[in-house]
Amino acid sequence: MKVFLLLAVIQLALCGSDSVTFLEPATLPEAFLEANTNERLAAACIDKQLAQCQSSFNWYLNITDNADWSDPAKLIHVLDTFYDKGVDGVLQLCYARTMFQQCLGDSYTACLQPTKFLSNGISLADAWTYIGTMRELEFTCNGGFLQTISQWNCLRAMNKLGEDTYAQCKQTFQNITTQDPSLTCPASVDFTNCARAPYYLKCGADASWWECERVRISLNLDQSCPVNVCEFHHFFASLTDPSSSDKKPMTHSERLAHTQHISSEKLNFLAKRARQIEKRMGKEN
Repeated sequence: MKVFLLLAVIQLALCGSDSVTFLEPATLPEAFLEANTNERLAAACIDKQLAQCQSSFNWYLNITDNADWSDPAKLIHVLDTFYDKGVDGVLQLCYARTMFQQCLGDSYTACLQPTKFLSNGISLADAWTYIGTMRELEFTCNGGFLQTISQWNCLRAMNKLGEDTYAQCKQTFQNITTQDPSLTCPASVDFTNCARAPYYLKCGADASWWECERVRISLNLDQSCPVNVCEFHHFFASLTDPSSSDKKPMTHSERLAHTQHISSEKLNFLAKRARQIEKRMGKEN
């Protein structure tokens, strides 16, 4: 039955359109968020520091509008223009995001908590969209960086081709969790598996894992739903034979370290590429 449903999802994925953005985080039910908030952690985020770091992020990317948690839709639109530039655009985003995290330092995790924004009058939907967007960038530029750069053309093409599938996966997740917030964790597992299926067919196992992790991390459920793990192995085998995994799933702490770690080598690489891109763009202008 699972294989049949998977094939149906893949068939649906072949009917996408070109007007799609990578950054489309799903929203979680308010009841679930209220039961899983960490107000003490959010309190460690300093408003002034967060504003300064976001301002620096926007400045580097030449974003002049008020594109942040107060208008995440605008932020998503601007960031997506960098994705359309290909690998060079992705590298620019990654450099800006890396500097954003370093600017926040130890308060990075605290500043990406929904209660932080709710206490400042930001709506739950806007807060969660902003957090999901920044968490997606976190994975794209850290834990999934190798796949992002090496398979970007296929990932971007599949993102556009599978727009309808992703929208259906997300809507199903939101319908289930709205009706019964207690099902958020198992529904999130179904959501990530649903989203990753087309990527396996078109781009392979690496890309399938990449999409699963990107969607999982955007949900920001590491602490609340440790059951949601994107195993790095043959996707069809994982549906028919869970014991077929060739890699032991990472623990929660290992996943956090894997996705949030910033090596000096990576930062230097991003900085070098960013300067090269800026220099070339200057010549073109």
